[in-house]
Amino acid sequence: RLEQQQQELQERQQQAEERLNEFMAQQCKLREQRQEQERLKDVSRKQVFQAAKAEEQRKRDHLIEKQQQQEESFKKHISQKEAANRIATEEAALARAARNDFLERKRRIQELEQLR
Repeated sequence: RLEQQQQELQERQQQAEERLNEFMAQQCKLREQRQEQERLKDVSRKQVFQAAKAEEQRKRDHLIEKQQQQEESFKKHISQKEAANRIATEEAALARAARNDFLERKRRIQELEQLR
């Protein structure tokens, strides 16, 4: 009877060890799965971060390009305005010179007429 109890005890102990080994194997698998999930989350976070970073850079580049276009347009406008002002100044100078020339001729004609 004692032998039978020892044998049953050994069988139970062996079954308990087998269950413990199965439990430990399951725990190991679960740990590996959690680690893989964390790794995938990290990869996903990095991809999201990189995509957001790329989008921000694209927006920044677009704003810079738009600002450069506005500056070029403004410079062109200023340049055209300066050219128009130069032309107007030159035309005014020519008009003054023509008027002065006309007045000088008129004066000479009057002097000549007075001498007659």
